[in-house]
Amino acid sequence: VGSEMCIRDRAYKDGKTWPRGPDGYSASLERISPGLRSELPYHWASSKMPEMKTPMGTPGRWNDSYSPVELPQVFDISHAPEWPKPEEKVTVRARVTSQEGITGATLLYRSARSGAESEIVEIPMIVEGNEASVVLPGQKTGTLIRFQLRVESGNDSVRIVPSNDEPIPALSYFVGEIPSMDKIGHGLVINVGRSERGVGKFHRPRPGSRESEPSRGNAAFVFYPDDDSSPQLFDFIRVTPRHGGHKLRFHSEAPFDGVSVLNVLNEGDPRYLISELSLIHI
Repeated sequence: VGSEMCIRDRAYKDGKTWPRGPDGYSASLERISPGLRSELPYHWASSKMPEMKTPMGTPGRWNDSYSPVELPQVFDISHAPEWPKPEEKVTVRARVTSQEGITGATLLYRSARSGAESEIVEIPMIVEGNEASVVLPGQKTGTLIRFQLRVESGNDSVRIVPSNDEPIPALSYFVGEIPSMDKIGHGLVINVGRSERGVGKFHRPRPGSRESEPSRGNAAFVFYPDDDSSPQLFDFIRVTPRHGGHKLRFHSEAPFDGVSVLNVLNEGDPRYLISELSLIHI
């Protein structure tokens, strides 16, 4: 202490395969095991993410993600079809590796709709070589599926991908027929769970107050473009009230057409529709 000696330095990034929880979501970036190569992103993790945004981390104690051994690695997770129709089965695949060998893989998923979300369902995956795969049962139209992979290796270590401490803690797909809107874009908000409440007049923080906000949301937004391009799904976004409507708050690494906040104005008094510029026309 006080010797000003550099123990180890490392350049890191805030995108792609690096953990995203430390990128402004209150969690800190921490090493899983000090003995592993520090230049590899999968040897790092996010500390536990608090429910409300507040400075976090693990100073003076063991890292939340500490493991004495190397965790299995999971890459290239995909699902097909990307936009399943009602009752259509979906195949999930991933590349899994471990120096100690993969001993098991399980898919964990929840089904969600506006106002409700199921308990976790576990399905064993088939592991052949470095590929793990599983077929999910078909779902009713309007169902949002959120899933993670739990992979175990021969050294008794376990990795869950995506991590529960990430701002987007699951991969997702939406079940339903793609509507024909005839050159009119279409958006669908799925408000899973209880809606967020506003604070103060016009839902702005009161002067001098220290209003906190959730670290991540639990809503989703499905956007069907007005052309032949593929639909877009934005999950774990926040939907907050505003005067005359709501705000859709997207993640910084997954904005909507480059926009992080989208204003949704209710039909009604026309003054709400002309009081500000429309950044996006849905």
